[in-house]
Amino acid sequence: MMPKQIDYTLSEEALIEVQKAMKSADAKVSKRASIVYALHQGYAAPEVARLHAVTASTVYNIFHRYHDEGISGLSNKAKSGRPPKADQAYRQRLLDVLETDPHTLNLGFSIWTLPSLQAFMERETGVRLSQNRISEVLKDEGYVYRRPKQDLGQHQDPLLREHVCDALDEVKKTPVRGISSYSIWTKADSA
Repeated sequence: MMPKQIDYTLSEEALIEVQKAMKSADAKVSKRASIVYALHQGYAAPEVARLHAVTASTVYNIFHRYHDEGISGLSNKAKSGRPPKADQAYRQRLLDVLETDPHTLNLGFSIWTLPSLQAFMERETGVRLSQNRISEVLKDEGYVYRRPKQDLGQHQDPLLREHVCDALDEVKKTPVRGISSYSIWTKADSA
């Protein structure tokens, strides 16, 4: 008795749908759609498997998933597992905290750092994330780390600052004469 022949022929609508999926940004969907398309073109499953570097059973599984579920069957299924600690509520609280001046929260610092964010968020939410994970969450939310610029301009006398800048400009214009004592390089004794 011969095994049952599978008809891999696609309808006109299904063919258009598969060809569109072959151009998907998701590489796995694109590859799986290419497998379905190759079967439609008349290639045997073992040959399609060899061309796509998968097993023949994978080719059959992909086609059956497509046949049963359509294009959505070509996508990866959601995997079960532990939900992320940094859920949407945690993320929103983190962003709110990041936009808040630490002084207004009676904290002894003026700039948020990863260790200070980690400690504060653990106290606030009871959820402890590593500093790397907090950094990833912030990156996902569009934040980048930049070193703060050290500018004491608001604490300086503007008139005195202007006078010092003029004096520095004048010194820069004057040529240096004599031996420079700013080098750590010295000549060895020639004795």
